[in-house]
Amino acid sequence: MNLDAYKDKIDSETLQALSADLAKHTDALEARALKAEDKARKAAQESIDGRKGKDALLAKALEKLGIDSPDELDNLPDAKGQAEAIKQYEIKLKRAERERDEAKQSATEVTGRYQAEKRERAIADQLARHPFADPDVARAVISQSLKQDGDELFFISADGLQVPLADGVAGLVKAKPVLLKPADNGGSGSGFKGAQGGKPGGNKTMSAQDFAALSPKDRAKAVGDGFAIADTA
Repeated sequence: MNLDAYKDKIDSETLQALSADLAKHTDALEARALKAEDKARKAAQESIDGRKGKDALLAKALEKLGIDSPDELDNLPDAKGQAEAIKQYEIKLKRAERERDEAKQSATEVTGRYQAEKRERAIADQLARHPFADPDVARAVISQSLKQDGDELFFISADGLQVPLADGVAGLVKAKPVLLKPADNGGSGSGFKGAQGGKPGGNKTMSAQDFAALSPKDRAKAVGDGFAIADTA
């Protein structure tokens, strides 16, 4: 608004006051306009940024769902159906894991029984090869020296060597003939007569009666300790 047209009609002092008020009012209006413009610009930028953020969030959600467009949302199973499917899958998985563990345990038990039976058959075969005086004692002595290595059975000799079972038992009866029947008690024994009790400096001896009264475990221990059966004939 131009006040110069009013110079002749309004005194100078009033005109200056009006001009000052008008300038102040104009400045206030310009400030408000600038502020409103800045606010509108920020709002527009926020709107753009917000739209970009929503687009990014939507794209991420679609990627997680494994689809390319929001139009494909209708083709997805509902959340309740998915939860039920997951629950059924977990039930089947637990059942499969339980069956797997039971199969492993069963296989372990079968393997253990197989190895135990194989061990017993191997010992029985060695008992049949030699005229042992007491098969129970011989079984206990042989068992103490057996070692399982995979599917193979070995005999640990007195000097700690690992040898084939047949060789180990052959060495055992040679080192401890007391385990065998005497030659005059069945005709096919080792010829071992037993140590004569009471002789100074002789081996540790035990009467046949005392030896027979022992349990198989104690008989095996007596043999392992070097006792010989005294000939009481």
